[in-house]
Amino acid sequence: MVDLGFVQGTVIADLAWDTVGVRLGVLSKSSGRDIIHSFNALDVLGGGQVDLGAGIYNTTTETFADLTWQGRNVVIGDTPATTGPDVSIPFDRSALIGEFVQCYLDGEYLGSCTSPFTATGLSSGRHTLQIQTTNLGSGPYGYSGYATRTFTVQ
Repeated sequence: MVDLGFVQGTVIADLAWDTVGVRLGVLSKSSGRDIIHSFNALDVLGGGQVDLGAGIYNTTTETFADLTWQGRNVVIGDTPATTGPDVSIPFDRSALIGEFVQCYLDGEYLGSCTSPFTATGLSSGRHTLQIQTTNLGSGPYGYSGYATRTFTVQ
């Protein structure tokens, strides 16, 4: 059993495991505040104590019904058709810390990359961009994720 650091008047409203099952997200409600907490479950195995503390997101202006972990991943937004052979496609990796980011275009490895992804001299037609993230982590807890977006060059 794990002591979640329950405080009088605080309600644990929802729990969510991350996409690799190592971190636990906790949604608590206290005195009109919705607070999101996160901690590494491996740190508390065997009866360790978790101090929910101030949380990673604390609000009185938003109300959350439940908590769904989006995971550590990269997000590529909608990409409209481009005119001309040059593209610039932004992606968000703000949920990632210390991960390696690699780009693939039409299945070809291009190496590490940053946002926005840029390419020049593309042929007309459909192309597929894949952004892959990798965290080598210690032991079996490393992970990788990816986002893919197909776009058209006109």
